[in-house]
Amino acid sequence: MKSKLIVTLLLSMVIVSSTWAKERPEVKCVLTLNDGKTVEGWFLKEGFSTYGPDRLKNVDEITITPTKDGKEGTTYKADDVKVLKCIYEKEGLQKEYRSLYALKPMTRPLNLKHSNHKFFWMVGYQGKKVIGFISDASVIFRASATERLTSKTIAYSYCVEGDEVVVTYYAPSGGIDIGSKSELKMNFERFPEMVELIKSKDFSVKEMKDKPFAMLETLDQYLAK
Repeated sequence: MKSKLIVTLLLSMVIVSSTWAKERPEVKCVLTLNDGKTVEGWFLKEGFSTYGPDRLKNVDEITITPTKDGKEGTTYKADDVKVLKCIYEKEGLQKEYRSLYALKPMTRPLNLKHSNHKFFWMVGYQGKKVIGFISDASVIFRASATERLTSKTIAYSYCVEGDEVVVTYYAPSGGIDIGSKSELKMNFERFPEMVELIKSKDFSVKEMKDKPFAMLETLDQYLAK
């Protein structure tokens, strides 16, 4: 199972621009389009959108060029792509993104109402039926009765294979943590066994925060039954 929990490696590479800000790297991109066609090229630039109450920042379009040093390329929006793979040849590393919708703000995960367009979500966990994602986020939290602050953090999200909507279930912040179990129950309310687990005395919010993807391992086990 540890091989699936690759978040430690990915945390240093969550947002493409944070790694590529100073110089353009040699990154090969392989895109599987909605019609099943595969397109390959080299990274040229990307576009981002910020979305939702946790202000998740995800890539929503990428431009690739046929050659490593090309100056012009073709732009692909997340709406037109199923899977994006970025291959760091020098480092021997690979990132995979799934093109999916975000949950529409102010709606319950139970209903899976989606955003107006899709985003590229970076895979951090791959189970048999559940996929976990990590994103940059900016969480606004209450530091005191009169003061609110913004904390840059990593958000953890998931979807079940076959779904088109990603649900963000945990975005840590430095503020006062109130109602963690209530929020988790809502974010997993489609799955009664998960709700019962979260309600139980055996469930530890602290342990979940230490290993957020362990929640998805458990969900994957329930769905595989």
